[in-house]
Amino acid sequence: MAESLVVGVVAVGRSTFDTELAARTAEQAFAVLRGLDVLGGVDQPDIDIRGTARLVLEPDEVGDVASSWGSAVDVVVILQATFTDSRFTAEAGALADRVLVWSFPEEPTGGRLRLNSLCGAILAANELALNDRQASFVHLDPARVGVAHEVWQELCDEPRSRPPLDADPLRHDPSVEAADMARSVRARLESVRLGVIGDSPDGFGPCATVSGFGSLNLVADRHEMDELFELASGIEPSSLSGTRSRIEDRAEGLDLMTADEPEPSLRLHGALERMVKERGWHAVATRCWPECFTEQGGAICTPLGLLADDGVPGACEADMLGSLTMLVLGWLAEDAATLLDLVAVDAEDDTCVMWHCGVSPISMADPARRVLVDRHPNREMALVNRFGLRPGRVTLARMSNSRGVDRIVVGTGEVLDREPAFRGTVATVRFDRPASEVLATLTSEGLDHHLGLVYGDVADSLVALAAELGVGVVRL
Repeated sequence: MAESLVVGVVAVGRSTFDTELAARTAEQAFAVLRGLDVLGGVDQPDIDIRGTARLVLEPDEVGDVASSWGSAVDVVVILQATFTDSRFTAEAGALADRVLVWSFPEEPTGGRLRLNSLCGAILAANELALNDRQASFVHLDPARVGVAHEVWQELCDEPRSRPPLDADPLRHDPSVEAADMARSVRARLESVRLGVIGDSPDGFGPCATVSGFGSLNLVADRHEMDELFELASGIEPSSLSGTRSRIEDRAEGLDLMTADEPEPSLRLHGALERMVKERGWHAVATRCWPECFTEQGGAICTPLGLLADDGVPGACEADMLGSLTMLVLGWLAEDAATLLDLVAVDAEDDTCVMWHCGVSPISMADPARRVLVDRHPNREMALVNRFGLRPGRVTLARMSNSRGVDRIVVGTGEVLDREPAFRGTVATVRFDRPASEVLATLTSEGLDHHLGLVYGDVADSLVALAAELGVGVVRL
């Protein structure tokens, strides 16, 4: 054991989240780190903490923090104060042989997801695994009693090795029905046409456009955001009125907005609908932020949800493999699918919260609770869907290129009858595996931050489809 472990600390955040809460949380975590040295014994290393809790809000500022460390460090600790993209992780990960990412739980108040720290850590894990960096992860409240011992243990222990990529212990002989379904889906995928509008955001590697998945060639019909916006500007008033009426028939909330507030979003729906019809798309992936807000003045969340209810899966953040995942899940389950982030894990309750800003189709809403359209929880612009998903058996999956290898991620569980944890479209899920193991798999495998969800159990068919495509399987 080394006599001293030099630790460089950088706290990262994004200005669109609650930076005041993020700053306070980072300060608490940094105080924990500064106090670690008293925990070691005779045979344990001294912990030399360097850095600051000051939030870094731009990737190029990571180097400025590192310059204050004074010398090389053995471990970089990333305090994942809010969600950030993987550019922050790439900058920090290059500064030492080891990385520890510390993400923070937040209270499920039913209001805004103020930090979205855990999703940022999962995206960081994807970046670190893709580059085969040694990494550890903790998801801990810095104010909790005993947290210092857990962080100290992670720093002093060797990082857990990632599972070998060639290991596939979970394959099994599918049922005849599942095998037949997989062959049918495989045949349909031969002629699938995916629309992609704009580029994925910087630092969102899992959302990048790809040309294939396993043995499958994918046709991406690519277009720029300007084309979407130009079409939106020409949508007829009668079409806007029809879409508005459709929403009013199924959800509350439009009457709480000014008369013209929903219009940019309604126009985006009309433009998407036209592009899908004219170009024969089976699914679409479109860039959403910031341009839909800054140039169009509205969210594309509700429009994508409406498309999904019409049988055309729509993924935000230009996530092409996300839209493909939704399409496959929809075909297998003969139902609408959605795309969500894992944003909270409660090991004691054995639950995970799956969430997104408001893109899930209304057909997935819990009919026993209010179904709303709302303003975006970060940008405060209309229109996003706001509801809890209905209770029931679900499959979660992802067509993934994590670690640079095509695989299908498969999990099953139950959406519980719970109040929505956060604004947006949200489900509290109890996986068939312990929640802590689900999170450990996501981080150790470096999986994607977006997971598809559909009602019903189609896991067996997904495993059979993996065999048809010649790709591996990862079980959540």
